[in-house]
Amino acid sequence: MDETEKALNRKREEINLITAPEELESRLRNALYGKKRIPFSKLLAVAMIAVFLFAYSFDALAYYGRQFIGYENVLEGSLKRLNEEGRGQKIGKNCTFSNGIEFTLDGIMFDDNELVVFYKLKSTKDKLDSRYLMPNFKLRGLNPLGYSPQSGQGVLSDDFSSGVFIQTFESPKFFEKWMKLDIWFIINGQMEKKSISFTLDRGKAMKRTIKADINKKVQIDDIEVTFDSISASAMSTVVNGRIRPLTKEAEEELNALKAHDFVELPRLAFDIVSDKGTAVSFLGGSQGDVMGKVSFSNRGDALPQEFNSLQIANIRIETLKLMDVQTDIDADTVNLPLGDDMVIKKVLVDQDETSIVVSSRGVPVMGLFIDGKQAEAINPGEFDREPEADRPVERIFRYKGSGEKMKLAVKYIRYSRYTDQTVDIPVG
Repeated sequence: MDETEKALNRKREEINLITAPEELESRLRNALYGKKRIPFSKLLAVAMIAVFLFAYSFDALAYYGRQFIGYENVLEGSLKRLNEEGRGQKIGKNCTFSNGIEFTLDGIMFDDNELVVFYKLKSTKDKLDSRYLMPNFKLRGLNPLGYSPQSGQGVLSDDFSSGVFIQTFESPKFFEKWMKLDIWFIINGQMEKKSISFTLDRGKAMKRTIKADINKKVQIDDIEVTFDSISASAMSTVVNGRIRPLTKEAEEELNALKAHDFVELPRLAFDIVSDKGTAVSFLGGSQGDVMGKVSFSNRGDALPQEFNSLQIANIRIETLKLMDVQTDIDADTVNLPLGDDMVIKKVLVDQDETSIVVSSRGVPVMGLFIDGKQAEAINPGEFDREPEADRPVERIFRYKGSGEKMKLAVKYIRYSRYTDQTVDIPVG
């Protein structure tokens, strides 16, 4: 807890101790009916001052209304909105490791689908190194198997002395109350473990908005996709189902899932679209092999707050082919091949913008570095929904700025196969 929060808590305790005099009500009544009316012009002036003061302090009120302060650049979507609304459960416990890293568990948010941990790291010795920074976690309760971490993200301060992070876990079972978060760091080649205990407050959980069976099938080429169920809250949405190959070739493709070959892993992606036009994307999630069928549990943001109908659309199978290539480019670059299915046709450079014309069947996932700094993309996501082409097509990727030293980094090429079919979700 920082000094600002401590001061606010002390002031809150002082305010709680204030009591009104017993004769206050009679004094107010006498003052109300025994005094002359205040002129309208003075009332208007007072109102204008009040509006001005409220507008001036609105940002400060919003800042202190947040449940977990400092996570503005980490959160997005429903988590960001819920934090600004003051939702979630505060924990406020910390522990320090032998290498001087202080771990602070600020709090959690959870629903039927997942539990999100909000935590900070602060170094009292060396700068934090992102290559060796991320701790290992295990969330434990009565369930003997515990609850595994799923995904995480965060940002470091400019001086690398601290950072804020979130980490998602499987949602605790309904019977859980007393929980323990185990944290491990590798320090000098040894695992160092510490734990923070907390009590799960079910009253702070995000309430379920939808839980329904879907039981609908679609077909993407020679792969059959079954959507089994949906579970949603104000925090997250999860759609569960199964994937079944219809041909031997499709079965060989999905065998990568069973072998856990995550380099070129085929994955199911789709959107949920409401009648209001709002769309929520579902990409990846957990996948596994159950009795010869590949099961999936795709996670997405919260559904829109208002809707009359929901539909699963833009259903596709995506495969990421690893490239991991870096190459120098300039205005003279022409017909430069990268891998088996990508050619840089040309590079167009002016003072404010650099455009790269790429020919490929799939959509490259790449970034441009100008004079050692990553350039901001002008048209990010423009080709994300494009299906895999039978023949190479040209796409123009545009970036802000230009320079003498430019390096193009290509991580993957994404191949997507779509179906025109859609699935209606029962919401009644």
